[in-house]
This record gives sequence, C-alpha cells and structure tokens, in this order.
Amino acid sequence: MLFQSSEIRWWPTEKEKLSKLFALLPGSETHEPERTDFYLKNSGPNTGIKIREGNHELKVKSWKDELLAYGVMEHWIKWSHPAEKNILNTIKQDLLTDWVAVRKRRWKKTYEIIDSEKTVPASNTFWEEGCGVEFTEVYFPALRKTLFSLNNFYSLLMGLDSLGYPEMLERVHNDKLLK
Repeated sequence: MLFQSSEIRWWPTEKEKLSKLFALLPGSETHEPERTDFYLKNSGPNTGIKIREGNHELKVKSWKDELLAYGVMEHWIKWSHPAEKNILNTIKQDLLTDWVAVRKRRWKKTYEIIDSEKTVPASNTFWEEGCGVEFTEVYFPALRKTLFSLNNFYSLLMGLDSLGYPEMLERVHNDKLLK
C-alpha cells in the first residue's frame, strides 16, 4: 500500500498543556489501542524504516522540507507491506541494538478541507485526503524518557522542536533532544 502525507511534528515535554490544547479542537476524538513500533536507528532524517503491527514500513521524504513559522512541514511517501515473517525474528540478537522500541498511545481528530481557508470536522477516522490532528504520547522503554507530540495544531506551538521520527530518534539516541 502506498500512502502520501505532509506532516508537522513537535516534540515538547509538556503533556498536560498540549493535551488541553488538543481537547479544545472541534470535532470528535478517536483513541487507538496502545501499540509498540520498532524503528531502525540511523536510517537518516530522510528515511524511516519501521515495523508496525505486523507490517514492514518504509517512509521516504518525497520533497524538500518547508520551514514555516510554526514548524517544519515534511512530505513523505510510505510503503506498507504485510510481513510473512517479522524481520526482527530473523536478526541475530546482538544486532537488535540497531532497533528502537517506541510505545505509543494516540488520539486523533480528522477534518475535511472545504477550501484553502476552511476545515470542518470529518465523520471518518482515517484521512486519505484532508487533515488530521493527532496527539501521541510516546515512550521509549529502553531510554526511560517520555516525549509527547501533537501534530498539525501548529499556531499555538511556535518555538517547539519540529522534526520527523527519523531525526527525533537520532537526537534521542544521541541524547540531544531534551537538553
């Protein structure tokens, strides 16, 4: 399956403040069950390799990042394929240190774009077209650090770190994000 997206992500450590901002957005909220994704470290800021719920996913930047006043807009193409066998089960144990487990709890609100100036809450929970706002609580069990993200709720988030998962994971690995 091929999926294209444009995304803005922020990585602050103030969960309560951002959770309240997310709750203020119009529309109904859906909650996904908690899950753990596995990311390949050091794949670079333009490529992400992930194992998610039985699928192997490759995500590659499809266009140059856009620096906006409220964050960095990244454009991605993602390929997702069901795994016959989980790749992590085929890798020697001593090489598994190249993978990072990321536990997530996610809440979403979806919107339809009426014109370039107006959005309205959507009835569907998955956006193939339109706009989605996602509040994700992210926990790195191996690193004992918790980070939180809120996607697409940009006007109130100026000045926060704005970057995608590959770059965020690289910073966490190098212990640069929370300093």
